[in-house]
Amino acid sequence: MHVYRDEHHGNGSPVNKHGQEIIRRFDPACSYMHCDVPKRQLVTYNAFKGISQLQTISSRTGTVVKDSSTAVIHIDGACRGNGTHFAQGAWGVYFGPQSPFNWCGLLPWNAPQTSSCGEIMALIRALDIIEDELATDFSLRRIIIVSDSLYLVRAMSEWMDTWIDNRGRKTDGQRVAHWGAWKSIRHRIDDMTYGENGGLEFKFWHVARDSNRDADELARSAFEM
Repeated sequence: MHVYRDEHHGNGSPVNKHGQEIIRRFDPACSYMHCDVPKRQLVTYNAFKGISQLQTISSRTGTVVKDSSTAVIHIDGACRGNGTHFAQGAWGVYFGPQSPFNWCGLLPWNAPQTSSCGEIMALIRALDIIEDELATDFSLRRIIIVSDSLYLVRAMSEWMDTWIDNRGRKTDGQRVAHWGAWKSIRHRIDDMTYGENGGLEFKFWHVARDSNRDADELARSAFEM
């Protein structure tokens, strides 16, 4: 499905072909706060907090400044020996250079050893860190999850409602792979958004693989641990 940009939706969410806002999708070209920031300056590392954050254009000075309400988290999965009996999957969660929150690991032996499962595990671990380490930072209101997996981004931002309505099945009737994990992730995100201690806004940002190298390298480093 083609994603459309609509200048009337200035909060970073694109719209689909029906004109409906994809609330949990982020595209800087759709954000009046971020669309004019040069690409190389769009994300910056906040060493004091140990997280990456978006940057925006100050309405007062016209200069690029930190968007202190955001946290940008890159995730990725990897697989060594893909398609063989000796395959091993891994995951990585990247917050920024030398961040104390950077985390990687191997998939458990009883999980499917694929990069797709590594991406799902990376998202799960990212949520763990948000809950355990970032939830008490009340200046953070918007969490941007960055992935080079269009499937993961669309699953979390477009398809989940249909999957839930169909009890874990796609529109063609096929069972959604790893449905239990997807459903648990959605529940956790909804709780952090709408729950008693919620208030966070989650958005998923699809980027090219070259723009997600740090998370990829972090995931692959798990093979050497």
